[in-house]
Amino acid sequence: MPDSLDERLMIARRLVAEKCLYGVDLNPLAVELAKLSIWLITLAKGRPFGFLDHNLRSGDSLLGLTKLEQLTKFSLHPEKKRITSIFASDVEATIEDALSLRKQLREIPIRDIRDVQYMERLDQEARQKLEHIEHIADAMIGEALASGGSQRSLDNAMDNLSTWATAYTEGDDETGRKIFAEARKSLSLDLPAGKPPRKPFHWALEFPEVFERGGFDGIVGNPPFIFGKNITANLGKNYNDYLEFTQ
Repeated sequence: MPDSLDERLMIARRLVAEKCLYGVDLNPLAVELAKLSIWLITLAKGRPFGFLDHNLRSGDSLLGLTKLEQLTKFSLHPEKKRITSIFASDVEATIEDALSLRKQLREIPIRDIRDVQYMERLDQEARQKLEHIEHIADAMIGEALASGGSQRSLDNAMDNLSTWATAYTEGDDETGRKIFAEARKSLSLDLPAGKPPRKPFHWALEFPEVFERGGFDGIVGNPPFIFGKNITANLGKNYNDYLEFTQ
């Protein structure tokens, strides 16, 4: 560490920005502006901009899965369902692989542009590992919106999706394309013509290292509807409220 207090403070800011701050916004431009703001605050002579792509993401923070158990049981309310899907082992193994890559990424000290480029490669690799699971998670949310409040319709749709998901993870690309197409269709329900489909944000998939340890320690929101240490419980409650509202 340098002797200068100003330099020490700058290093501290960079470490906080790279390892402690997470953010989500529906507008991709807002995410890019957040990165720019943080880069300006943490600008250090002789150092490249920090890597923030793994922590600042775009998506609908109110629409998405908040627990891995929702995926392994193919249910938005896994506490009410005892049966675990055969797809569960694939989910858990993939999450572990992505988690390992993200932990490796977070341990890299940024000294020059090559470190940033290596972090970018690790982030892309982690995202690619989770891609098929995210498609399935999107389809689950789409089915919830398409069910129109009918639990029976939703249960039947989830059972069918569970079968498709198993085939998709076993290498059936045609089924994967079917899942992706159905998800886009259901996530576009009731939207004006030409508007892109809704973009769910699956917290436990996007930030697995956070949810491995129980969630976030502090949350700032606009509007400020989420408070508390255990973000998993809070997000689950707000998500259910949102579904009731939309249905």
